[in-house]
Amino acid sequence: IVTYHSNNVYNNVFTAASGTSSCIIYGYYNFGSPTVENIYNNNIYDLSVAGTNTGTSSLLNGMHTNTTSTATKTIYGNNIYNFSALSGNVNGIAQFLGTNVQIYKNNIYNLSNATTVTTAATMCGITINSGIVYAYNNFISDLRTPLSASVDGIRGINITSTTSASTVGLYYNTIFLNAASTGANIRPTDIYHTYSATATTAALDMRNNIIVNNSTPVGSGLIVAFRRSAATSLLNYGSA
Repeated sequence: IVTYHSNNVYNNVFTAASGTSSCIIYGYYNFGSPTVENIYNNNIYDLSVAGTNTGTSSLLNGMHTNTTSTATKTIYGNNIYNFSALSGNVNGIAQFLGTNVQIYKNNIYNLSNATTVTTAATMCGITINSGIVYAYNNFISDLRTPLSASVDGIRGINITSTTSASTVGLYYNTIFLNAASTGANIRPTDIYHTYSATATTAALDMRNNIIVNNSTPVGSGLIVAFRRSAATSLLNYGSA
């Protein structure tokens, strides 16, 4: 019998970290195998990535948790703010794996990425890559890609999960976007959901969220409150 340890990370300050082009910076990073992970009441701020605006290999994540498919996690009460990047991708919270993941009462704001590339999702408040996840009572605002030419560069909550037999629950979150760009196109999205032809694959249960998008459209870009990766159907949007 193998029993993995628990991670309890709380009441910490992670700040003033910087790197150059092609670097990877995390405020909190876990790629281990705890059965329980609790990350709460931390302050992560003033992280930055320098380099060139055309770089694509940099990564700046306030929190990155990638454990096991059976892990239980709580991520709450964290303040993640004042990020500045010139390239790559930025995420306030990046979530991978877990059978019972609770993400709540986090404040994520004032994140900027001055990349000029057209890659999608270069700026995200919360990215849900996999797992059974419930995100609620989070506040996400002021996400910016001021030079981006991407039509899909900003996502407040970014659900890319294709986990089978799983649910993503979004409840009582507040997302406020007010982005602008001098690039050719801009399409800030408050909530993005990946389509599946299987109703139980990352099935989205979304209720009682406040979704505001006052961004300025440019070129072929659209200002979007809720966007899916395909408009084929709503098969994996919860019928309830």
